[in-house]
This record gives sequence, C-alpha cells and structure tokens, in this order.
Amino acid sequence: MWSIIKEILTYLCFICLLYVICFSNTNPNGFYQVQHLESFFLNTRQVDQDYTTITTIDDYWNWLENSFAENSRAQQWYNGEAPRNLSGFVNDKSNRLIGWIIMRQLRVKPQLCSNKQNLILICENDYDLLNEEKDSFQPGWKLNNETVAQIDYSSTILQSFQYQNDDQLDSYITIGDFETYSSGGYVYEFRGRLNDIQTNLSKLHQLGWIDNKTRAVIIEFSLYNPNVQLFTSITLLTEFLSTGGIYPQYDFQPFSFESIIVCSWTSVGIYIWRYNEANRVGDLFKQTNGYAYINLQLAVYINDIYTYIIGFSCFFGTLKLVRFCRLNRRLSFVIETIHHARKDLVLFGMMFSIIFIAFICLFYLLFVSSLSTCATLMETAQMLFEILLMNFDGNAIVNASPFLGPFSFTLFILLGEFTCLNMFITIINDSLRFVRKNMRKSLNEDDMLVYMLHKFQYWIGFGRRSAIKRFEENEERMRSTYYEPVEHFPDKVNQLLDALDKVYIDQQTSIFEPKSSARAIYKKRYGMNKETVV
Repeated sequence: MWSIIKEILTYLCFICLLYVICFSNTNPNGFYQVQHLESFFLNTRQVDQDYTTITTIDDYWNWLENSFAENSRAQQWYNGEAPRNLSGFVNDKSNRLIGWIIMRQLRVKPQLCSNKQNLILICENDYDLLNEEKDSFQPGWKLNNETVAQIDYSSTILQSFQYQNDDQLDSYITIGDFETYSSGGYVYEFRGRLNDIQTNLSKLHQLGWIDNKTRAVIIEFSLYNPNVQLFTSITLLTEFLSTGGIYPQYDFQPFSFESIIVCSWTSVGIYIWRYNEANRVGDLFKQTNGYAYINLQLAVYINDIYTYIIGFSCFFGTLKLVRFCRLNRRLSFVIETIHHARKDLVLFGMMFSIIFIAFICLFYLLFVSSLSTCATLMETAQMLFEILLMNFDGNAIVNASPFLGPFSFTLFILLGEFTCLNMFITIINDSLRFVRKNMRKSLNEDDMLVYMLHKFQYWIGFGRRSAIKRFEENEERMRSTYYEPVEHFPDKVNQLLDALDKVYIDQQTSIFEPKSSARAIYKKRYGMNKETVV
C-alpha cells in the first residue's frame, strides 16, 4: 500500500510542477489584447471600411488610406488635447509601435502566351517562387530604360518600386491560404507624420502600385503594450488571385519575453534560443529608441515552437495518469483489452488509412470545382471525417453531381462506415472476450482503494475509527480462520499418533503379547514415519 501511495504522490508532484511550467508561458491578457487589436485595426464595426469584407482593389485602398492609416498614429484625445508623450504609439494610446509599419508586395512576371496570341497578349499566372518578379522599376511600374515624366517623388515612393530581398528586410516567408510567399518584395514604409503617410498612399494608389500582377500585399508590424507587458506581432495578408478574387487574412500573435521556464531538454534548448532572440530585440530597441523597424517574426516562430513542445509535454504527462487505473479492476480490464488488441488495431489502422486516402483522392478530384468542402485535400479529409460521424450535407453532394455524388457517398458509407467500423468493433470484442477468460490473478485492489480512502479520512479527521478497525478485524479474522490452522496441522497429526501409540501399548501389555511400536506398524503399512506427515 505504501509503495502505491508513494508512487501516486510522487507523480502528482511531478504533474503539478509540469502544469506550473506550461501555464506560466501563457498570459491571461493575451486573448483580450488580440480581441482589442482585431477590432481596432480591422475596423469590423464600420461597413464601408471593414478589412474582412474587402473584395476589390478600391476597397483595399479605401481601408488602407483612411481606417488603417489613421489608426497607425496617436491623434487627439476625446477632449481635443494633443497626445503629448505618445510619440510612436498607435491611436488606441495603449500600444507602442516597435519601429515602423511596412507594407510588402509580391508580384508575378508577365508571361507571353505561346499560343492564342490573337486573343490575348499577356497571361497572368498564379504566384510561385519561380515566376516571382524581382526586377526594380520606376514609379508606375515603368521599366528603368523608359522615359517618364519628371515628378518629385518622395524617397519612400521611389523605394516602394525597388525590389528588396530578405537580407535587406530581415523578414521570413509567409504562408497564406492559397500560396506560400517569399520573404522579399516591394516595400513601402509607414514613416513620418500622418499627413505624409496619407499623401504617399494616395500617390501609390494613383500610380497603380497594386495592379493585376499583384499576388499578395503583406502588412507587418509589432506592438508592445506596457500595461500588460505583452508584445504582439501582427501580419495582415491579402491574397490577390489570378482569377480576380481577393482574400484578406490576419494573424495577431501575442507573446511575452518575461517568463522563466525549464522543461524537457528540447524545451530548454528552445528557451535559450528564445532568450537570445529577446536580448537581440532588446538591444536593437535600446540602440534606436524604438524608431527603427524590428521584425519579431522570428521571435514569434520560436515562441510558437516552444509553446508546441510544452503543450505536448503537458499532454503526454497528463495522459500517463491512466497508469493509475490499474488500481481499479474494471478500468484495468479495459486497459488489458486495448493492450491485447494493439497489433490488430495497428493493422486495422493501416488498412483504414489506405481506404480513407483513396476516398480523399476520389472526392477531391470529382468535386474540387463544385463543393467548397472539397477545395483542398485537408478540407476533403475533414468532410469525410464528418460523414463518418454522420454529420454531412447530402443535398450539396447530390447537387454537385446527380449520379457521381450519391454513388461516391454510398460507396464510402458501405466501405468506411459499415465495413471498417464493424471490423473495429469485432477486434475489440474478440480481445474483450479473451481478456475476460484469461485475466491475470491479482490482489483485490478494490479493497486496497477502500483501505487507502478510509486511512486518508482518518488522518484528516473525517473518518470514523470504527470503520478502520472493522476492516482490520475482518482481515485478522480471515487470517486466523484460514491460515493459522493449516500451519499447526503437522503438530496435531503427531499428537494424534502419540495418543494411538499409547492406547495400543497399553492393550498389548494387558494381554501379555510382544510389545510393538505403533510407529513401526505405521511405517510398515504406510512406508513413512509419523514425523514426516505434513
């Protein structure tokens, strides 16, 4: 019993320490910080300048020149007073910009059509790393060898038509819903006063900085909230597809450099990496007084990796609590069943994976252009899992294809739902039957749990002493009844033989016959002495 109690207490101490380590990496104010910034920058409360509802290039410029530009600088207070000592803060007057905001554009090269030149001269392709435009241009996307009107453009306008690589920008790749975008691009920096920023944005709009060759516009900046000591890395990605569609996306990542955490060896390594990155950012911020562009994208990546590792550590650590289910006979029975069926379940999982991947390919190729739930392979897999859970829209499948839709759906139900699910249940039933028939002999661990519970209640003063005594008396009575008589059985047999020997000798003496030992007679008849009787 004491070994079990020691094991439980030791592991509970470990799991409590693990929880402290894992949850100290999170800040409860992170959710409210993200909620505020999303409402503030995306402007979802204003219909005509809502970032999430942008569908055209003009809508994007309208949101950028008005809502976003105004919120990027601290303006007057509600009573008309100037925002003193708020240089570098955004308009909510709570978050300070780390450096400045950059707007990065990625474009594709114009490709001549090899055929059908009589219909169209220029073909616009989807974005990939091979056809990304990396040449520099004059304002208006004019080639450098072309003659343009001599207009006095600001340095930020001229720079926005010059390609910059990742080394110059200190940036990293960005993953969108449709493509993965490189870390370079054509960059406009939000520097200067609000009037200068709005004037430059209007000129970029007139010069067609965003046109039919634009495939992505990424706005990146970082904020620091001194009230809750939270950094926030913000990425506003807008994808411009070759088909004409515009898809705005956003990502707000709050994190803190303040926590001190020690976990597994991998987490320790990631933590040291994050600590060095925090020192680098802090030194750069100190040298520039916060007026230089500092990209926290790498810090966000490191923090995400660290969060994933400690999350899985917490998950597997909590999962190991299942081992204490062996103290209960019924729960131990379930664990033994799964343990016995593990090989069959692995083979079944391989077979089910092959069938499931085959149906993913089938549904994706058949309905990629007619069902939104089959637009990607991941969404198709999600839809098939929902069908297994009997949560699906049958009308959408029928409307997508009157014949192939019901046929594919019925085939998946027959193979995936009926056949595979019944095989899984059969494997579990067979293992359940085997374990029930051949379950290992063990102590009555239910009594052990009851005993431990009564002891604990007695120690804290809530248990009755009679309950403990009753349990101990029952155990003592069982031992005295079944164990002690068996131990004294050889002595009792010897006493019986001595008594018989005495009676026999007395009888022989009385009738004048030769004395013989009962022990000799016993040995002659049974071939052993009475001392050897056990």
